[in-house]
Amino acid sequence: MEFANHKLGADVLCALLKQQPGGVLIEGENRKIVFANSSFCEVFGIAMSPEQLLGLACPWLLAGARKAFVDGDAFLELTTAAAAQRQARYDEFQLRDGRTLGRDYIPLISPLRGHMWIYRDISAARESSARLLRRVDEAVSADRAKSSFLATMSHEIRTPLNAIVGMAELANRTSLTAEQRGYVASIKTSSAALMALINDVLDFSKIEAGHLDIERVIFDPSKVIVDVVTSLGVRANSKGVDIWARTFRSVPARVWGDPARLSQAIMNLVGNAVKFTDRGQVEVRLDAGPVQNGRAMLRLQVIDTGPGVPKDKVETIFERFSQLERGPARRRGGSGLGLTISRSLVSAMDGRIYCTSVEGKGATFTIELPAPVAESDESRSRYDSHLGGKRVALCGVRNTQLQAALVGILTDAGVTSVLVDAAERGPVPSANFDAAIVDVTSIPDTYATGDAAIVWLAPPAWRAADNGTVLAKPLHEARVYEALCAALSVELANEEWSVKVAAPLRRSAWVLVVEDQRANRQVVCTLLEDLGDRVDVAPDGRRAVAAATHNFYDLVLMDIEMGDVDGLEATLRIRELEAVSGRERTPIVALTAHATEDIRRRSMQAGMDDFLSKPVDPARLADAVTRWADPRPRLLIVDDSPEHRRLMKHYLESERGYRPCFAGTGELALSALSRYKFDAVLLDMEMRDLPGEEIVRAIRERGTDGDVPILAMTTESRSDVRKRFMEAGSTLILSKPLRQQNLMAGVARVLSSSSPYLQRRTSLPARTLRSIPSLDSIEGRVVRAPESMRELVEEYLTLVRTTIDGLRDLIEEESFESIRREAHNLKGSGGAYGFDAVTMLGGELGVAARSGNTIAMHGVVDRLRLYLDEVVVEFVANT
Repeated sequence: MEFANHKLGADVLCALLKQQPGGVLIEGENRKIVFANSSFCEVFGIAMSPEQLLGLACPWLLAGARKAFVDGDAFLELTTAAAAQRQARYDEFQLRDGRTLGRDYIPLISPLRGHMWIYRDISAARESSARLLRRVDEAVSADRAKSSFLATMSHEIRTPLNAIVGMAELANRTSLTAEQRGYVASIKTSSAALMALINDVLDFSKIEAGHLDIERVIFDPSKVIVDVVTSLGVRANSKGVDIWARTFRSVPARVWGDPARLSQAIMNLVGNAVKFTDRGQVEVRLDAGPVQNGRAMLRLQVIDTGPGVPKDKVETIFERFSQLERGPARRRGGSGLGLTISRSLVSAMDGRIYCTSVEGKGATFTIELPAPVAESDESRSRYDSHLGGKRVALCGVRNTQLQAALVGILTDAGVTSVLVDAAERGPVPSANFDAAIVDVTSIPDTYATGDAAIVWLAPPAWRAADNGTVLAKPLHEARVYEALCAALSVELANEEWSVKVAAPLRRSAWVLVVEDQRANRQVVCTLLEDLGDRVDVAPDGRRAVAAATHNFYDLVLMDIEMGDVDGLEATLRIRELEAVSGRERTPIVALTAHATEDIRRRSMQAGMDDFLSKPVDPARLADAVTRWADPRPRLLIVDDSPEHRRLMKHYLESERGYRPCFAGTGELALSALSRYKFDAVLLDMEMRDLPGEEIVRAIRERGTDGDVPILAMTTESRSDVRKRFMEAGSTLILSKPLRQQNLMAGVARVLSSSSPYLQRRTSLPARTLRSIPSLDSIEGRVVRAPESMRELVEEYLTLVRTTIDGLRDLIEEESFESIRREAHNLKGSGGAYGFDAVTMLGGELGVAARSGNTIAMHGVVDRLRLYLDEVVVEFVANT
């Protein structure tokens, strides 16, 4: 045979092909069979031996086998096409008996230009693959069902729970008897326990599903433990348990990591410590090992004086649903997932967590976490030297662990501390100490300290005495440091530690609440109204879209689970409306009982800006309104001078936190007022397109929205003209050139506490440009300006120089109207920037332009040029 006589070792090759589990058929170039193995005959059920097939025409043989295939015609067509194209390929065919055949075609090269076909029964493999796919689908479906169930149950539980918590909060604000107040407190406590259980289950489900995401941002680890201890301080104090935080100097001030997940892990540990400790204290320590290769090993310990953990339970307490079974401990309740979640979180951050304990004496839970240091100097002190060298007496601090913590904190601040026996009850010698920290739980507030400054170490709810500064528990570095600085009248140099921040200007926000549950609507609306905000309500998504179409809300709080049009669909429609109309984007915050990451992701994809889960926390709700509604008073600045608009923007934004909007023409101003609600309008009365009086009258004719305060800005000094401005409807007249101090005083005056547009305000000192106008001539003039305005002043001077160059051409063209406009801009802007000469010369130029005196105009321009060449600007530190 041709194939048998081939040089490549026919005997060996034939032996190998005969042993192949698949059916092998080889044709010559003339499509005559030159080789077949027994498996080929078995696959097709051919009642002939392989030797009997040799020399037969392959198409004839396969044509006879076509009836075994479900689609015999397709089998023959693909076989003929493959042989003609001579390109390797793979096909699958279904047999009538239920089997599936897989076929490989391999074209053979010279000298045997034939064809090799290999047939395999892949029915079992296909069935196994199908079973595997079915199992995967079942697992995915089960996971989806589990997630759906958790999401649904979370929503269904949180929805009524939101009403329970909210109504309890509202009831607590009413006049209640002591007995009723106790009932309300029990409702709030039980609701908080139920919410903690729900959160634990949801977190555990995320961990089990592998959906736990770890962020990488820069944060201060000390602030994480301060926030945890502060949030749990009231609960600890109600049990008579001291709690404090201590950060050692070795801890870097900035590291990379996930502060939210770290806080969650620590919160579980500290929460357990407070829950199981009935007397004594809970201490949270944070220190760090040496920085190596840019990384520090953070070491956090939560040390309590509770009942401790039995030796045989130290490892098992981290297992899921594990709780101590002994009576008093077991009765504390809980899901048994807190420590499991903490361990998973810490492990996901490449750290470890463990427990050491002596039964009956307390437990210590330790987290060791590697953290890349975010600052080049790798660590820094959180204190400055303002308290260095001070001496402080610690009076009546009987808790030895608390003593040690206070001494350590004071030492880090450079303060020498001395313990004073509380039993002496005598005055602290003022010559020996600068201040005394007195524990009011051990010593009465009548304790004498001589002339030394006194700091009262007191529980959170303690009423301050008439003398001294209160250091409220729970303790941490920031509170100790700030209290001592306040008592000793020492300025806080590190503003990050100061919590005495003046309340910002608070504009009453206009909020749309979209919620289909009546009780939940009542809770949210009441909380917002208590904040002083105006509230509209939409009970479903369809009416929410309609309301957003006709109104310009500062914020929309959107429930997700509603009727025909849910919150996601309503948000999409609102965003489409904004895109088509070009209107300002309204912040939308999801306020929902759903708390899963999938719902959060879908909310953001729909166009929402933030996500708040129910039950509604009043503090988080207030924070969301402040963050997204932009509560700064919104001012409309109407002025056709670009440089004057820029200066006012700087004044209003950097000094007072206003929200300025601008219109360069009167028509644009009226259009803006028809679309948006402003707290005040600052109007240039010498506009080019419309007279100022006409603009004021048009605003006043708008009905209720026409009550907006209008500050008329003008260079006119004649009393009759100013009288006309007031009669037209102006609220206040500001003289140009505007000084920052006068501008701020005028805005503050119209936005007083009696204004319906502003809920509350604070009075902050304004910084002004200062000049030295004592010279008789403008030559050699010195102008002083704050360093923060360097860029503005330099750009203004460049603009004036460009204006002067253009004025020369306008004078030659006798374009007196254009000259008057430029003169008006110079007169209005010069003094505002501190260049009084520009204001003066701008006024002279306007007079010359009105009379058409080109010689006088050229003279003014020459003097302006001379002034700009001679002026000296001194930039000084901001004061």
